[in-house]
Amino acid sequence: MLFICCVALNDNQLNKAFVVNNQDKAQSGYTPQYYRDVLMGVGIVQGLALVSYIFWSVEAIDFNFENALKKLAESEQQWMTKDQILNLISNNVRFRDITDFEDTDTLAKQNAGSFSFPSALSHQKQPSVIARIDGSEKPDEILVVSAHQDSINIDSPVNGRAPGADDDGSGSVTILETLRVLYSSGLCPKRSVEFHWYAGEEGGLLGSADVSKAYADKTVVADLHFDMTGYPMDPPAVGIVTDYTDADMNRFLRMIVKGYTDLPTKDFQCGYACSDHASWHERGVKSALPFENQYVDGNQNIHTTNDTIDTVDFNHLLKFVKIALGFIIEVSDAT
Repeated sequence: MLFICCVALNDNQLNKAFVVNNQDKAQSGYTPQYYRDVLMGVGIVQGLALVSYIFWSVEAIDFNFENALKKLAESEQQWMTKDQILNLISNNVRFRDITDFEDTDTLAKQNAGSFSFPSALSHQKQPSVIARIDGSEKPDEILVVSAHQDSINIDSPVNGRAPGADDDGSGSVTILETLRVLYSSGLCPKRSVEFHWYAGEEGGLLGSADVSKAYADKTVVADLHFDMTGYPMDPPAVGIVTDYTDADMNRFLRMIVKGYTDLPTKDFQCGYACSDHASWHERGVKSALPFENQYVDGNQNIHTTNDTIDTVDFNHLLKFVKIALGFIIEVSDAT
């Protein structure tokens, strides 16, 4: 299919013109699809012609010049008359008008400059993201509310599609909505509140390990981590992870769930450092993980292509936003 673009030229430009030649190969054995393609092409060309008539009828291309410079291949160019140019078009020969770029070698040298592309990549690592609301009375004491932003396809970790809607899109959205509500409310917590979205959780808690290490000299009061909040089981409940967490913080978390939601709690163990709360726990910071249900493997869609947004229960997720807000309000203002 040949697309012809018309451009208005001034009197000086009409003295010459320029073109690249790629001859289309003839096709044989035409099919109904071929004719449909031809009709579509005719429609497109007609549409372009109409637009050209409306917008450029006053300054339409004028072929009343004696000759024009045409590029017929990467290393072939020649001056051509109007009739020769029209002959190219009628024979479906593609060309490029380089009238304004007659001295292409000089122009290329001018534009090349001294830039050279780097020999190695330096931005392929995923960064963690942190948002902070400064405390009004104790800004140096930090309450962390966290989630992880990455996902993985366990069967194809490098190239596999990993939508990660529940793991951990749900947790990421939970703390994002918590941040929005808290900021919009105008409340000024006494302690600083930071919202962390960690990179590389699926690669071994990489982001939270880096951040918790970088915070070694800071006063972190607690970390409340949200990893999966949108997939309830029957009956709905909030799972309280009791390993790699702080027992006293879990006690307080049960009070928050009861006071700010209508859900019961159910204790269970992951059996390993199953999310980023463990990074803080190992550095001596009180941490807790309120989970979407009472079973560590309740959602069989995670780490597959089936972890999609249609499986997320946003009404259930909203209750975890209430848990996060309740925790922030109660802890940030505690004496």
